[in-house]
Amino acid sequence: MRAFERPLFIAFSCASFFIVGVGIVLPAWIAFHGGGSRLVGLVLLSSSVAGLLLAPVAGHLVDRHDRRTVTVAGQMIRALGLLLLAPTGFVAESLSPVLLIVSGVLGAFGFALLAGSLSGILQAIVPEAQRMGFAFRLSLFNQAGIAIGTGAAGLAIDRLGSPMSALLFALVALACLPMLKMITSHSGNVQSPQRLSLIPASRQALSYLLDNPHSLSAAVTVGLAFAV
Repeated sequence: MRAFERPLFIAFSCASFFIVGVGIVLPAWIAFHGGGSRLVGLVLLSSSVAGLLLAPVAGHLVDRHDRRTVTVAGQMIRALGLLLLAPTGFVAESLSPVLLIVSGVLGAFGFALLAGSLSGILQAIVPEAQRMGFAFRLSLFNQAGIAIGTGAAGLAIDRLGSPMSALLFALVALACLPMLKMITSHSGNVQSPQRLSLIPASRQALSYLLDNPHSLSAAVTVGLAFAV
């Protein structure tokens, strides 16, 4: 089974970024038809701010708990976020923006959990000398996942409508979970040996960004690219 760990990890990560692509198109489409560009901006802003504020919490949880458990939790939270998009076309007009914003917050938090836990699992299954090459290949598959996810979301909306699309992609997110057991079946307890409390860990991360402006600029650039 060890021979399949890395391909399965790539497949799981690619599927995770597929959901990222879906999460870009589907909420934006629903928001635009429900409240125009103003609501689209509000939904995107709320999810971005939530991701920024909840990232330290997600990192703390990843550091404190088994990363397989955190990965499952993150994926289930993302699936729940997608499920909340299904009734937006049927509920009261005043409630639809609330569901969209809550969905975006759940998606951002779930992805933050997933990103941290997958990084830890990667370190457990890929030797340090091979990680750079593996990470490069993984990034290509992740970008492909986003591209396919955005296209699939558009096609699904056209063929099925947004409620059924939300249900479909929530099921897709959950259907990926069995791969995780096969990826980590020989990895033991995938957990960080060094544990920091929430505030020191957040301070350490902020200090790193301030000491490495290129990392901060890269993060801001990626955020702007996604926003555009």
